[in-house]
Amino acid sequence: MGRVASATGPNVRCSAAFPIDAKHAGHLKGAATKHVATPECRMCRRNPWGNELGGNELGALPGRPAWRRAARGTFATGCWRTVTIQGMKTANGTATPATKPGLEKKAVAAFLRGVNVGSGNPIRMEKLRAICGSLGLEDTITHVQSGNAIFLTKETNLEEITDELETTIEAECGFHSSVVLRTVSDLEAIVAANPFEGRPDLNPSRLLVTFLYKDPGEEAREAVRIVDTLGEELFAQGRELYVYYTNGVGKTMLKERVLNKALGTMGTSRNWNTVTKVLELATALENGTTSAPK
Repeated sequence: MGRVASATGPNVRCSAAFPIDAKHAGHLKGAATKHVATPECRMCRRNPWGNELGGNELGALPGRPAWRRAARGTFATGCWRTVTIQGMKTANGTATPATKPGLEKKAVAAFLRGVNVGSGNPIRMEKLRAICGSLGLEDTITHVQSGNAIFLTKETNLEEITDELETTIEAECGFHSSVVLRTVSDLEAIVAANPFEGRPDLNPSRLLVTFLYKDPGEEAREAVRIVDTLGEELFAQGRELYVYYTNGVGKTMLKERVLNKALGTMGTSRNWNTVTKVLELATALENGTTSAPK
């Protein structure tokens, strides 16, 4: 166990001692193995999914390494103050942009799941750009309202960026949205692998690409390929699922949950127009031929 940082301040309603594992010190965003709770802090009593915590040890949250579980369980703007570590966001402050000498900035696209659907999970694109900027992600641009952001970063650990985005969106917007990241090379490969390429009657609004949270593996891909698609056309490749809805997405009888069960993972979908436009924007941003809105 490495150094210990304390979090207190005039706007802090609870205090904490953060034992920082030296291995994860560079990942810190309020990361802690224990949090000293106070009754008036709702985030001391509840985890992000609304479940009561069984005591003060937020490291008990399931499914994540301790430093991430703790960051998820304690992050609440105005509740406590973190120390500033280069490249990471402070709870009551600003980010210090990560610097990685010798690495070029690469464009990365972030796809948010389930935002701005009807009246549910609303987030303005200006807000999303501001969140990306607060995490040290540079020159963020957005496309349409379905939660598509493209930014520049030298960070090569995309899992870390994903976790930061999900945590900050939840803290600042009040809902959880899972995030999937793809690089320019990822998007190029996705477009190149389009199984419907060359079809003369293709309606791009009916072709959806699902960006999966993880590679499901070949066994799961084989399982989804034999699902009764009820007239739709489906191809599974790598971390993506291509589905062509012959009569349009709104008229399909094919349920997403059936595909998720076969794959053993979930994802977020975009139509072909959005996929190709995001690739175009990401390529231009990486090449320096477009810039973020002022």
